[in-house]
Amino acid sequence: MEGPLDPVFIDAWKNDYIKYLKMVLPKVRKGGVIIAHNIYNNATGMLDFIEEIKTNPALKTEFLALGTGQGLSLSIKQ
Repeated sequence: MEGPLDPVFIDAWKNDYIKYLKMVLPKVRKGGVIIAHNIYNNATGMLDFIEEIKTNPALKTEFLALGTGQGLSLSIKQ
């Protein structure tokens, strides 16, 4: 994939979310959005991803609860 990318929607194998993030983050433009699906009901399979989007200084992340156990993360590249 070539960049710049915006928005990016991640909804795939949960254990690989961190891999997808590392692939796309350098290509997301400043101010671009990375959205991840099923952030609550599959959290145990993506703890590394959740930690990264919460602590990476290049991202400002909010979490949205949707329905029963589902949710999204919205990360904006700083």
